[in-house]
Amino acid sequence: MATLGYPLARSLRRTEAPRRKWLFLATAPLTIDFALGFFGIWDNTHFSRFATGALLGAVSVFYVMPGLMDLSLREWGSGRKVSASTSNGVSPKILATSGAAAPSDYSAPERRI
Repeated sequence: MATLGYPLARSLRRTEAPRRKWLFLATAPLTIDFALGFFGIWDNTHFSRFATGALLGAVSVFYVMPGLMDLSLREWGSGRKVSASTSNGVSPKILATSGAAAPSDYSAPERRI
């Protein structure tokens, strides 16, 4: 439900996430509700579980949607990010600057499983 209301609260073009403290603050009521029920101090109800879970879900949308929007707005052909390590021993910097694609398993029969 919070995903549907996200565009009303924030532009879909913004790809930066809020500060992490808001995510931790939204997790606190859920953690307290669980801990009180676990230690037998207070019996949590279906409503308390729903309310604390809905709060965390509504806040987590502001962290998930910017990442999804960043992925959808990225130009995959030319602006691809290269990971820091590769399995074939070739430096990622070389792969990024040479423009060569990673070798497929079909190009080297001895590496097939």
